[in-house]
Amino acid sequence: MKLKKLTAKNYKSLEDIEINFNGNYCAISGRNNSGKSNIIHLITYLLGASPLAPWDDSIHLDFKSDCTQWARANSDSCINIHYEFSLNDRDDNGLIEFIKRFANKDIKYNDNKDLLLEVSILLSNSSELEYKVLFEKREVTPKDIIRRLRDSELLILHNSTKNMMPHFLFSGKTCFGLDYTKEEYDYLDKELLSVKKKVERISKSRKAKLEKFLGELCEAYTVEFSLMSSLMPSRHIPFDILLKNCNVQVPLSDWGSGTQNRTTILMNLMKAISNQDSDAVPIIVIEEPESFLHPSAQAEFGKILQKISKDHNIQIIVTTHSPHMLNITDPTCNILLHKPYGKLKKGEYPRTTIVDTSGDNWMAPFAEHLGLCKDIFSNWISFLGVTKQKVLFVEGDTDVKYLTHIRNGNFPCGKIPEDIEIISYNGAGTLSNSSLISFVLSKFDKTFILFDKDVEPSVIKCLNALNLKEKYHYMSVGIDKPGKRSIEGLLPDNLIQHVDDNNRELVAAERSDKKDEAKKAKSELKKLYCEEFCKRDNFSEEELKEFKPLIKQICKIFK
Repeated sequence: MKLKKLTAKNYKSLEDIEINFNGNYCAISGRNNSGKSNIIHLITYLLGASPLAPWDDSIHLDFKSDCTQWARANSDSCINIHYEFSLNDRDDNGLIEFIKRFANKDIKYNDNKDLLLEVSILLSNSSELEYKVLFEKREVTPKDIIRRLRDSELLILHNSTKNMMPHFLFSGKTCFGLDYTKEEYDYLDKELLSVKKKVERISKSRKAKLEKFLGELCEAYTVEFSLMSSLMPSRHIPFDILLKNCNVQVPLSDWGSGTQNRTTILMNLMKAISNQDSDAVPIIVIEEPESFLHPSAQAEFGKILQKISKDHNIQIIVTTHSPHMLNITDPTCNILLHKPYGKLKKGEYPRTTIVDTSGDNWMAPFAEHLGLCKDIFSNWISFLGVTKQKVLFVEGDTDVKYLTHIRNGNFPCGKIPEDIEIISYNGAGTLSNSSLISFVLSKFDKTFILFDKDVEPSVIKCLNALNLKEKYHYMSVGIDKPGKRSIEGLLPDNLIQHVDDNNRELVAAERSDKKDEAKKAKSELKKLYCEEFCKRDNFSEEELKEFKPLIKQICKIFK
């Protein structure tokens, strides 16, 4: 089951909002108190308390406390919530078959079509809660469907900021219950019965001794020992988790908070994937999965969550303050909330709105968390669509063309491997933003940064501040001679001479005292050098001798 849309009117700060959940992995972001928790509360209200915290009945609807404050004075105001879910016959068959029993007519479907389940909730100040349920646009009895939704464990909620980790507590130990199918549990139940009989045999001598002690009392007692039933709860048997690292085995409860939280989230995902007896595949909601994790660990964990969601076709919805937890492969799955802060003008209210992140504004959630303006972030737009995990970052588009031509050809200077993505970061100035560089580099398994030698001093200072190492994380390009401190400095002299001879006016303009004129001419010449280079596929070893060390180092780094 997957949540496709949530519409809310007059619920706390959600005065009038429609949220579309695109794809399997959706990230809800925004500043503190922007409305993220309100959305999670509404999901939790319909689908019931998480099986991780069945005692938590704090999620409910109450008109006086939940109705939007500035709308409450209107006598016609009411809280109106609408949910849309998609159900798949392959994964959600149990729930589909149950709902079909309440449909007026048979619902026909096939494996290629998701079925639409809609639930509407209406609450006014003077009436009881009203539910309306539609299945494939046909109205069905709401009472039975709502009860089934809440009883079928269709929501697994993990709040990283609350102590929701232990399923069992034994003398301070954090233990987890592994879920079993009925067949697996029946098998274990037989084995546990055998253990119980053995315990009874072993305990006979203790039983007689205790009865002797009790015999000193006025009242007579007999004794029976029995294993505590609570230690063997239905369908769950408690296990301690031991994580081994560097040949040292440590209980999970003794690891740091970040490791505990991350492991617990993965346990919950395992539960969602492996629960074969469920009516439907549950929705996973994780609040702040980045909690307690170092940024590098956040980056790794963000990749893992998105991969699990894709590989197992389950919906994961996260609320986050970390750019590493946003959906990087499909930015349309990121939901950015905004609520005005500070003193408001007359007639304005602190209502939650959704920031438009479509089109060119795709980077808004990333920029929000990194504290950047969208113009700075847009220089890195090309990296979002990258699927390869080895990335070579170069200064400009002409650098991309040079190296792509070498990769596609069969030249004596060597060949760049096909599994490397070559991306332009649009100018050396972009490398001065350390937070952005750290974020981008963390998204890939291996990266290497190239820049022209003429900007080397300023760039190296920035990269070294990020603990990046020369010739391992980055390298300057060009020859340390006047006019050659760029990738064009690696070109064969005869190619440069040929282009210059055919463009004498541009060569003269490049030497002009007028900076703008000289800069424009230099840019035009660079394009012409690149075009001439990419026309040829018959370079000799001597002509490409300056490229050879660069290509060799690239291959070495990405080996």
